[in-house]
Amino acid sequence: MEIDVINVEVFCDDGFSRIPYETEGPFVPLFIQNSYSCNEFNLTVNDVATNTPTATPCRSPTSMQCHAFSETLMEQIATQIGADPMDLRIANLLQPGDPVFTFDGQGGSTPYVGPNPVPDMIDELSDPSRSDYEARKAEVAQFNSENAFRKRGLSMVPMTWFHNFAAYKYAVHVVANQNDGSVSVSLGGIEMGQGLNTKVAQVVANKLGISDIELISVKGSNSLVAANSDITGGSFGSDCSAEV
Repeated sequence: MEIDVINVEVFCDDGFSRIPYETEGPFVPLFIQNSYSCNEFNLTVNDVATNTPTATPCRSPTSMQCHAFSETLMEQIATQIGADPMDLRIANLLQPGDPVFTFDGQGGSTPYVGPNPVPDMIDELSDPSRSDYEARKAEVAQFNSENAFRKRGLSMVPMTWFHNFAAYKYAVHVVANQNDGSVSVSLGGIEMGQGLNTKVAQVVANKLGISDIELISVKGSNSLVAANSDITGGSFGSDCSAEV
């Protein structure tokens, strides 16, 4: 059930203002493959200027749309050939050496290094002691066969997320106070509910041998103290801010 050829042409509505980093086209190659490969994957991305307001991506630009595309594609192909969507997904997962698109805006690719952890994750989640996936899927099929109008669904969907730790840097400034032994930390990463400040405080406590984490105070980001930091995004702001 390996897919031989995929031809994809994407049109991104950039609105009336072609502002750098507001266009989503360059991000499409990072996510459009998701966890899959095929013998020939042809991708064309078009950034289109329209008469609509330019939208600003808040989080994960293009990833949701591209992952939705790849999974819709798998579901439709499986339906057309009468196959189990999970079997089709497994048959087309990335293998070491398969080409993956790069973030160059030119349609370039690089060999996938691997190993791909997704097959082991699928096996683990399919284990009856973990999720009872197959039994639950059989229950869904039985329910659907007995009900003409009400339907249920169950699926296991792999997702690949692009990481590039080397491209992002964050300034961190640590001050130890002599009188009470407390520590003040100012960093370039932005706390927005993901726990960045907590992780940084834990790393500082570990490295300085401080048992009472209450002695560590993480200050708000200040470009005067921690200047020239990159954006906090890509699901690695916490890790890069706490890197030692």
